[in-house]
Amino acid sequence: MFAPAIQQAMLTYHSTNPLLTSFVVSVWILGYFFGSLFLGPLSELYGRLAVYLVCNVLFTVFNICTAVSPSLLALVVFRFLAGTFDGCPITIGAGTFGDLIHPRSRGKIIAIWSFRPIIGPILGPIARGKCKKLHKVTGNQALRTDIDVDRKPSHVFGRGIIRPLKLLFISPTVSILSIYAGVVYGFTYLFFTTFTLVLQVQYGFGTGAIGLTYLGLGVGSMLGLGVGGYVSDKLYREKAVDGHMKPEYRIVPLIPGAFFIPAGLFCLLLMCVSTYFIDVHPRYEASATAAATAVCSSIGALVPLFGRSMYKALGLGWGNSLLGILTLEMAPLPWLFFKGRKLRLRLRHQIRIRRG
Repeated sequence: MFAPAIQQAMLTYHSTNPLLTSFVVSVWILGYFFGSLFLGPLSELYGRLAVYLVCNVLFTVFNICTAVSPSLLALVVFRFLAGTFDGCPITIGAGTFGDLIHPRSRGKIIAIWSFRPIIGPILGPIARGKCKKLHKVTGNQALRTDIDVDRKPSHVFGRGIIRPLKLLFISPTVSILSIYAGVVYGFTYLFFTTFTLVLQVQYGFGTGAIGLTYLGLGVGSMLGLGVGGYVSDKLYREKAVDGHMKPEYRIVPLIPGAFFIPAGLFCLLLMCVSTYFIDVHPRYEASATAAATAVCSSIGALVPLFGRSMYKALGLGWGNSLLGILTLEMAPLPWLFFKGRKLRLRLRHQIRIRRG
């Protein structure tokens, strides 16, 4: 929601630094990274509901602080803290569904859940453009909507911190797919931070019109999630009857979809990877997802920082072509994991995780 207003915010705080302009947007994702390091362990220690409730309150508080930030530094800090607690559903959501949802229906549910990191950036700018127009027409800046166990906690928390790192560095299934998802995630947020620059400066779009351009990404994501969730559950039910169900079948929709990710089907990747992690690590799905979230968030926060420099050096055409080529080169990875079952069955990392 903040991206279309970034130029106005920088004018308000009297800053023209292009690197800082991108960082104000991406610092939210950096908060996801730090939140993923401790929210997962806390959910295993105190239960998922308690973590959800506390994070909802803190997320609201820091969003309010963001709105009244007296300086650019305060804006960055409060956005970072809001992003930290906003990452709660992303970090422990897969664990919640692993606890509650039967594998036969898991693909469909996680497809809906996977839409959450993209729906906000898509609908937020549209809502903000509408609000700004209403403020201007009515002159009212105060408009509101109508619906306005025996283990020590330190030991459990410590193990919860270490386990995602073990999964990330020892398990090839987690590390490689997390990096793949992180690269695509970073490119997605690079587009978010450059939409405003390109459309406003080069094409003269207004704030409301810029917000509407995000709808294309939303339509593509919905199509990817709908098809991916349906195929995942259908394939699972068919293979379960034959007794040949494997976690690798969860990434079947991603094999053809990977070649369309440069066109905007990021959510399909996220849904397939999340369901795959739940099936591969049924006892540690929260830790596996936390590891993936940490990688995605760190890359998502850092990639937009070089976006403007890249476009300035290469131009829009070659810059976007470079991103498309990189994602296409990584497209065979889902096929590698589908065929490379031995990667998942390596005993070494499984034993270390259990002992850790």
